[in-house]
Amino acid sequence: MRRALLVLAALLCASAHAERYAVLVGVSQLALQPRALWLDGPRHDVAAVQTTLAAQGIPPAHTTVLADGVPGATPPTQAAILAALDGLTPRLRAGDSVLLYWSGHGVRSPAPPKASQEPDGLDEYLLARDAQIDRRTGQLVGAVHDAALGARIDAWQARGAQVFAVFDTCHAASSTRDAPPSGLRWRGLQTQQLRSGSPRTEVAETLPAPQPRPAYTAFYASESHQRTPEWKGAGLFTQALLHAWKSADTPSYRSLATATLQQYQQLAATLPIARSAWPSPLFEGDLDAPLWGRSPHRTADSALPNPSASLPSGVRVQLSVQRPGQAPQIVPVADSDLGRLPSGTLLTVAVDNSSGASLDMALVYRATGNPARSLYPALAGDSNRLDAGTTNAPVHWQQGFNLTADGAVGETLVLTLAPALPRSLPRRFGLGDNAEPAAWQAQIRWQMEPGKK
Repeated sequence: MRRALLVLAALLCASAHAERYAVLVGVSQLALQPRALWLDGPRHDVAAVQTTLAAQGIPPAHTTVLADGVPGATPPTQAAILAALDGLTPRLRAGDSVLLYWSGHGVRSPAPPKASQEPDGLDEYLLARDAQIDRRTGQLVGAVHDAALGARIDAWQARGAQVFAVFDTCHAASSTRDAPPSGLRWRGLQTQQLRSGSPRTEVAETLPAPQPRPAYTAFYASESHQRTPEWKGAGLFTQALLHAWKSADTPSYRSLATATLQQYQQLAATLPIARSAWPSPLFEGDLDAPLWGRSPHRTADSALPNPSASLPSGVRVQLSVQRPGQAPQIVPVADSDLGRLPSGTLLTVAVDNSSGASLDMALVYRATGNPARSLYPALAGDSNRLDAGTTNAPVHWQQGFNLTADGAVGETLVLTLAPALPRSLPRRFGLGDNAEPAAWQAQIRWQMEPGKK
């Protein structure tokens, strides 16, 4: 009892002295690239976020600014950005909160083979001030890889900090418009657009595997296959977010996200671009936590009741069953009962999306007598949205399961998916977000043959 009281007292003490920090990155100028690739908005975005944070009571000493065109800020080179992120880690204590904000260009590049592969086979990079293509190796340098950024967020989480990340960038490459309307720019480049430069040695990082993020919330200006605009010198998404943040009725991240979407649609309607070109902001993580705080507990999502019977057009789901020593067998997915399976059987679930729309998707594993476990998204706090694909460029996702458990316990995989509504929060299957379009669901059941390992 005494030990429990001491632990409680320590937690209360930590909470009473919790601090708020911010790291703001704005990359307007790509110093080694043609001026045609520079942006105007990030420097204005960072200044506007600084003003909002001051109103939130974050002291200047707790705000690190890396931006060009902002008085007193550190130039946002790759080395300076990573050093600032790493430098914050030892300052954090349990109960602290961190805002990570980034405004600028993003690119995607083919990813090398790895254990955790992106569904589209591409990795995301955020361009720092010194971004270029290494003339000797042909590799992108002067950019921050998504995994490197994730490793820093995981380190902050390991210190017990709540992290709120906002990215007003594009995570996809797309061609630029010809003669865009005055004041409109698109964020997001192709690596082929970047100029090559002298060979440069960068420190190779050995990044740890991604970790669950129980106290993490992220707002993205667009899905990974989309671009996001800046309009008259400021990021459209940042403008919407800051307008929403000034509202008194945003006690939680979910309410802030909802208000941001409403503001975004109002602002986007003023742009001289077609509605079909509007990106869909994406939100993930602990949305039900209070602003600058965390949820006291998280409720696990469950499978959606009463799903529709039809698979969305343009979406293909395939189940492969490979028993030891046999060739793979393709079996129907919907409500499959595979009976008894020997240990060593390989199950592979694959989803191909060529529908032109993103998917909200969940894959859950259940074993009799045990709690359900989420397999997609794999880590707590990750988005459950699968990118859009087309007939010419489908998005492919798959996961294999090597069945090695002993005994005759009943086991089930539950796959649920639905077309994502444009500019909507990801649907939490089973928690009341059952708006149209309805979800499709398949349950794959089996039992292991007893006495074999």
